[in-house]
Amino acid sequence: MLEGGLVESVAVARRDFVSAPSERERRHPMAGASIERIDRLGKELALVEEGPRRLRMRLGMTGRLLVHPVAGRRAPARMPHEHVRWRIRTAAGSTVLLRSIDPRRFGDLVVFDSAEAFEADRRRLGPDALAVRSADLHRRLAGTRRAIKIVLLDQGVLAGVGNIYADEALFASRIHPRTPSNRLDRPSVDRLSTAVRRLLRRAIEDGGTTIRDYRNGRDEPGAAQRHLLVYGRGGHPCRRCQAVLQHAVLGQRTTVWCSNCQQPIHTV
Repeated sequence: MLEGGLVESVAVARRDFVSAPSERERRHPMAGASIERIDRLGKELALVEEGPRRLRMRLGMTGRLLVHPVAGRRAPARMPHEHVRWRIRTAAGSTVLLRSIDPRRFGDLVVFDSAEAFEADRRRLGPDALAVRSADLHRRLAGTRRAIKIVLLDQGVLAGVGNIYADEALFASRIHPRTPSNRLDRPSVDRLSTAVRRLLRRAIEDGGTTIRDYRNGRDEPGAAQRHLLVYGRGGHPCRRCQAVLQHAVLGQRTTVWCSNCQQPIHTV
């Protein structure tokens, strides 16, 4: 819908939510842009113009982008926590609003004035979790002794996995979250990479995971939470073996696992 469109105007309610190379761009990020494509890597989206500018959009925990059609010339009132809105004339000739909403402001918007600057920023991210191959992941894990749960949340190693699906993927692949990453053998990493791809694809098909207040791009709650087996269930019975699920804080994130299904690897 947005590709091929023209950004007619931009309204910024919170300028501290936007970083840009100039004050003008900060006030009106991507104004006048002809949109070539919407790009994604991991948890980050990018609006790419038919020109040098790029807009990186990081949504954070509960941030979302909504696309609303505009009937007539009167735009709807600003929504709660709506920080930026773009009025876009689509290639089909209709008008829509792209609205950035972030209640907790864990996300941000960053404008780059060149493709080179944008690509340099992206190099801090690892491969996309939806497409990562086992051989690449095994090579990356072999270089660190950090606990696998902590490494899965490191976007520089693997882009796109958050706390919910780190727990779920480790449970699905029967890996203890405290396992040193470089102790995982190739079959274990095969199971892990397969689980990450499968779980994320299913979550996308279900419109995301709503634990508290998350709503997807259609302003609807997601349904993927109905498939969760361990996340948020510490102290409850494991749905695989009925053992009591354990929970602890690893890397400042609550972690849940089954001590029966996910046996630790003991070092010598």
